[in-house]
Amino acid sequence: MRQIQIHTLSICFTTLLLMTACEAKVGGACQYINGAEQATVSHVDKNYVMLSNEHNQFETAHNLFSSSPIKGQKYTVHYQHISKGSCTPILIESVRLETMP
Repeated sequence: MRQIQIHTLSICFTTLLLMTACEAKVGGACQYINGAEQATVSHVDKNYVMLSNEHNQFETAHNLFSSSPIKGQKYTVHYQHISKGSCTPILIESVRLETMP
């Protein structure tokens, strides 16, 4: 009887250990660096706006724009990009329409 109890406890402990070890490690302490780039509106539809330049593409929601964006308009995209951790790779903070000098 005692041997069955020890065996049952061993199985429970092993199962608990495996469940803990297999848990996905996502998130945690992430660090970001601020950035800003000029980008041109390359696509607009009802769900999102795509801004792009020679280095990056930024997909963002309409609510970041003060007025309806038009394909071809130039904006400055202010963002944070991840430098440490496994959180969201890029966080777009704001977009500002470039004005003509």
